[in-house]
Amino acid sequence: MGELYPSPLPVEELFDQDILVEEGSREYWVPVQKVLVPALEREIEPGDQVEVFAVFIGGRVPDWIFLVNESDAVAPE
Repeated sequence: MGELYPSPLPVEELFDQDILVEEGSREYWVPVQKVLVPALEREIEPGDQVEVFAVFIGGRVPDWIFLVNESDAVAPE
């Protein structure tokens, strides 16, 4: 079995905040990469539509775990 490369920071320090994401009537609390938080706060207001890029890291039905590592505001139509 191969060795894992050591991470410079524990995951809980990289993803130490979550955001509430609503999709239709569903709500999800999703951990967000720490470096994205300032941009999210500047660029996105509550209620804005946003495209979220997430990584699936595991889980069990029905509790899947995703991490947000990028986002892009959606222009109003």
